[in-house]
Formats: sequence, C-alpha cells, structure tokens
Amino acid sequence: MKAPKLTPTTLSVNYPGLRLRRLRHGDADSLVRHGNNPKVAQNLQDRFPSPYTREDAYRFIEYAQGATLESIFGIEVEGEVNGIGSLLFKEDVFSVSTELGYWLSEAHWGKGMMTEVVKSLTRHAFADLEKERVYANAYDYNPASRRVLEKAGFQLEGKARNAAVKNGRLMDVWTFGCIREEYMAQTSH
Repeated sequence: MKAPKLTPTTLSVNYPGLRLRRLRHGDADSLVRHGNNPKVAQNLQDRFPSPYTREDAYRFIEYAQGATLESIFGIEVEGEVNGIGSLLFKEDVFSVSTELGYWLSEAHWGKGMMTEVVKSLTRHAFADLEKERVYANAYDYNPASRRVLEKAGFQLEGKARNAAVKNGRLMDVWTFGCIREEYMAQTSH
C-alpha cells in the first residue's frame, strides 16, 4: 500500500466557532465529558467503550497521535473538543478508498455542524490524501446520520441486510459514498 501523504494539523470547517484539529493530551477530559453518553455510543462500533472513561480517552489520544492507517481529528467547538472525525485508510486493492467515521456531543446534534465536518473531511481525503472514494456506514435506526451524509453530498450506495449486531439487535447497515471527480465538480461552484 502506498503510504498516505502527510496531513495538516488543522482543517477549516465552514461553520462559525468550529474547526478540526489533531488531538492533544489535554483533550481527555472533554472527550470523556462529551463521549461518555450511551446515546453517542449506540451509533458507533463496539470498539467505542461505554461508559467512556478517562483511561479510554488517554488510550485513544495516544492511538490517534501515532495512527498511520487513520487520519483522526478532534471536532473543536469554541475551543473544546466535542467529538471526533476520522478517515480510515483501506489497504491492498481498496487503497483508493477511505472510510469516514464521526461522532459529536449530543449537545450539538441537529445544528448542521456535522454536515460541515463531513464536507471538510471529504475535501481533505480528496485534495490532500488523493483518495478516489470516501464512504461511510450508518445503522438503519440512525436516520440523522444518513441525513448528514446526504446533505454533505454522499449518495446511497446500498443497504446490507442483517449486517451488524449492536446491543443485541440485528440491523441493516446503509452505505453512502462519493467519488472524487463528482464531489469536486459538485463543490467547485
């Protein structure tokens, strides 16, 4: 696999008081404050612990600072990290694709912030990392996440039936994606 290009330490976001930046050790308390919420955890993979402790936050920050197969940013709202946005690099024949993941503090849901974060991460994947495709998965019971992706210019690529189990519930997973050429043409106006 071709090594990913070096990425910036911050990304601008088209939303007042919001930016994406690399995580620092001092972000642990805010990650716990905003991430230790069962409503956040229910929309993420089980590798996101619930409850979310200070040790979990420190472990994640260490991982993020050394990650080579993932580009991870804290979602900073008015000076404090309130969530995470990341691009998970794929390997081998899939190296032209990257998987987008994100979470945001419940206090900021429904404000349009995450749509702008997704747009910024997608631009980063195409312009800085030279990826050809960005995609994201959303659980069938999370229409808000699906709407974020649609508003950010992603298209529904398919629905995998009974593809995952979360909290003992078998569920469908929706995949949304966008292609560099189409996305850049759509956002260049």
